[in-house]
Amino acid sequence: MAPTRAQLIETATTLVKAFETLEVEDVLAKRSAKSIQQLLPESLGRGPRDRESFGQYIGGIKQLIPNGFRVTFNKEPIVDEAARKVVIFAKTAADTIAGPYHNEYVFIIHMNEEGTLADRVEEFLDSWLVKELESKMDAMKKQIPN
Repeated sequence: MAPTRAQLIETATTLVKAFETLEVEDVLAKRSAKSIQQLLPESLGRGPRDRESFGQYIGGIKQLIPNGFRVTFNKEPIVDEAARKVVIFAKTAADTIAGPYHNEYVFIIHMNEEGTLADRVEEFLDSWLVKELESKMDAMKKQIPN
């Protein structure tokens, strides 16, 4: 039986809300074994990550954002039931080790046949805000004595 619209939305929103804890187990819970995460736009220079390498990436992010993100959904999701695809619009805010951070995201989530796990996640974000945070982090590292 094909997944319902409600099932697809539930899987997608649970996947995105997992960024609130930044616990690796939570972030990976709604991802299939073959899941791929792609951070976009490509100008960020971040290639696709398989499930394992994405988990390692999240572990590193947790050190920079120890209390996770506050996630809000700012538009209705777009759902293609036949393709098992959901588009989620979200905003986040967080307290990082370099100060406050916020961003907005569009997640395109491709689900498995049951609609219970993501096989592919394309995550678009405001790259300028990411670069700004990275600059703050770099400046902070330079101030730490060796």
